[in-house]
Amino acid sequence: MMLKGVHDVRSTWDGGGLSAQQIIRHHNRILQMFADVKNSAVIPF
Repeated sequence: MMLKGVHDVRSTWDGGGLSAQQIIRHHNRILQMFADVKNSAVIPF
């Protein structure tokens, strides 16, 4: 069973020399290794 995730609904702040956007981008890349990650616009809530 593949996990499902949404890639554009997280928030964070700058830290460890990385901008918030860089952190979110990194997390999205990691999640895509083991989850079916989609944009929230294509997921019915």
